[in-house]
Amino acid sequence: PEESEDAFYRSMEELLPILEREGIKFNIDPHPDDFVEDGVEAWRVIRGLNSKQVGFVYVAPHTFHMGDQPEKILTSVGDRLGAVYLSDSFDHHKSHGLRYITNPPGNAVRVHQHLKIGDGDVDFNELFKLLRTTGYLDREDALLVSNVFAEDETFLDVSRYQLQKIKELVDNA
Repeated sequence: PEESEDAFYRSMEELLPILEREGIKFNIDPHPDDFVEDGVEAWRVIRGLNSKQVGFVYVAPHTFHMGDQPEKILTSVGDRLGAVYLSDSFDHHKSHGLRYITNPPGNAVRVHQHLKIGDGDVDFNELFKLLRTTGYLDREDALLVSNVFAEDETFLDVSRYQLQKIKELVDNA
């Protein structure tokens, strides 16, 4: 984690002047196994860069890695929310942390899923209500991205399904 954090700040020292000069927006996703996973802490890091060019990506399947606190994250990020990635995942904290069983027990593994909306534990109705109340869904530049990774063999059907679900969630929010 320390090496990753150091590399991040060195990269930002090089990138920020370019982003500022060129007017480029750059959005960051707190990712599982990065030096900071918690969404609120990640926002503090991003905000600490002191640049309006850097925004936040809310990745729905990372909800449980980010501390399962979408309301706190999205209201804190406000208009610096740059994109929302939409796929589902299971809450790995459920079943006393034994949601996934690997053999042999005790393997140092973490499951990282991006399933179809509705195939996991993310509360998309709550998420879309938050996106509506924070004004994100009303923004001209709002970006909702389907990012299912686990369905390559049926990608056309999954893509159509995701589009339909996203439209329904927007309409019902």
